[in-house]
Amino acid sequence: MFIDEQTNTKIYAELGTAIDFSFSDCLDLYSELTDIIRDTPEYTSLNIPAYVYDEGNSSDYWVGAGCNKILECIDTVALYAPDGYTFSFNSDSELGFWEVGQ
Repeated sequence: MFIDEQTNTKIYAELGTAIDFSFSDCLDLYSELTDIIRDTPEYTSLNIPAYVYDEGNSSDYWVGAGCNKILECIDTVALYAPDGYTFSFNSDSELGFWEVGQ
């Protein structure tokens, strides 16, 4: 966990550590991303419909709107990258906060 210096908000991820998810599990990836920013003002705007939790990865939601929601989550998490870091995929296809230039 680290504190975003601009907003003084807790960000629930470790710098330099990949978040744990599977590319085949959209609901898990969504949950991991939103958990990172659960104390931010953007968190509530990233909610997904309740039925998606019941249907899981077989939900048609992940075919269209859900893909956009995950991209929106990634973009939102990236806003909280501290100076000298980026939230992105590294050369090993791991998603996390990585030092710029690494």
